[in-house]
Formats: sequence, C-alpha cells, structure tokens
Amino acid sequence: LQLDADLVNRDRLIEVMNRADEVPLTLVSAPAGYGKSVLVAQWAEKLDSRIAWLSLDASDSDPRVFLQYFLAAVDTVSPGACDATSELVTAGSLAPVPVLAGYLLNDLDAIDAPCSIVLDDYHRIDLLSPVHDLMVRMFEHPPAQFHFVIATRQDPPFDLSSLRAGHRINEVRLRD
Repeated sequence: LQLDADLVNRDRLIEVMNRADEVPLTLVSAPAGYGKSVLVAQWAEKLDSRIAWLSLDASDSDPRVFLQYFLAAVDTVSPGACDATSELVTAGSLAPVPVLAGYLLNDLDAIDAPCSIVLDDYHRIDLLSPVHDLMVRMFEHPPAQFHFVIATRQDPPFDLSSLRAGHRINEVRLRD
C-alpha cells in the first residue's frame, strides 16, 4: 500500500499497534472508510521487522487459494521459509486443516527473525470457510517470531474472548 505524504499521522493508534510484539494477533476492526489499511501501512512503515501484505477477496475463502497466496506473501519476506507447507498445498488433494496448520506452524516457527503478515480485508473470507479454522489454530500455538495483523470491517468468527483472556490479541477498534 502506497502512502501519500499528506496523510495525517495517527501516533496514538500506532502506539496501540506497537503492542503487536506482545501477542500473536493484532485485530484492526472498523467499518469501511475508517482508514484501517492506511493505519496498518503507517505502522508497518515504522517497523524494523519484515512485513508481508496479503489483500484478500472472496476467492480466498478456498483454503488452497488462501494458502497459496499466504505462502507467496511470506516468501517475499522470508524466501523458502514455508517450503514444506507449499509442497503439501500443491499436492493432488488438500490435507485436512489440522495437518495444514501443523505444517504451517512448524514452517513459520522456523523463521529466525521477527516477521508479520497483514491480512487486509479479512471480512471477505466467507463465514463458513475452513480458512477461519486454520487461523484459529495459528493462534492456539503461535509461532515464536511471527505475528498476524487482520484488518477487517467485521470481527472474524474467532473466539475473541478466549484470545483476550489468553493475552493473545491486540485490538484497534472503531472507538479507538
């Protein structure tokens, strides 16, 4: 995402975003037009760590398509990091979500430097998509140096109260 020099810098919100290092997930949730993507891009511009960006659409509700794009995004910041998962995704039939999650978690956990991925427009993933199950598994046993940022118009179908209770989520919401 290209940022215009005339944009208003939102230092207070960027400070909230900076708590991302403490948890595996940062959720930026607000209606259309509130500047979620711009905020995340401003935050990302100030970081020293590597950040992959994936803008989602409805076709990404298919787990194979989602994973292909997810792995390609990770490959831009950590080439070859997810080769084992990539082999599994390109196999004839797609493995069950728990198997995919296990491979992906192992690959992401092997990344040796702080790294994040932004999943922009996450609301475009169909509510019944197995992609949500995959993501929930990512947060149950998060990779050590890997962080997820989800920008969305509506809360994803995750158990947010459990994530809050387990100190696994950082939130930026409309009220912020």
